[in-house]
Amino acid sequence: MKNKACVYLPIELTRREYDAKVLLAAYLSQQGCDVVIGEYSQLVEHAHQNPFPSVFFAKDCSSSVDPKKNLASLRDRGWMVVVQDEEAGVAYRSYGDFYARRIEKYISHFDRFYAWGDHDYKFLRTISNLSPSLIKKTGSPRTVFGASTEKLGMKKRYKP
Repeated sequence: MKNKACVYLPIELTRREYDAKVLLAAYLSQQGCDVVIGEYSQLVEHAHQNPFPSVFFAKDCSSSVDPKKNLASLRDRGWMVVVQDEEAGVAYRSYGDFYARRIEKYISHFDRFYAWGDHDYKFLRTISNLSPSLIKKTGSPRTVFGASTEKLGMKKRYKP
């Protein structure tokens, strides 16, 4: 791994995110990618020491553009910085409110935004200044596991 590009998957809260990140890492590994999983700030530091352009998978838009994390300098070095806001608007009255508070002013800092599903994807596609190639519809690794969906109150709607 020392001489190779890889995908960085930061974890903010291990208890909540570990299983999902391991699942995503296993999938990426099967696709031939080297993967680094770790605590967010340590992973950012490690990424800045990697001379090979790689992919940094940020966990949300708003905190990921914090100048202390300096993800912009990774992009300047040819890295791809992608994001999926893992909260996906579930705590907001509307996805529009979520977009305005957590995404709108930050999304231009990323090469790709992964939307949780149809609802998020369709909303984001209505935003005229967002390039269609920026938004990709996916699921969320965190909702694959029953505990995550149960905590979000979505067990009946989204079965693991």
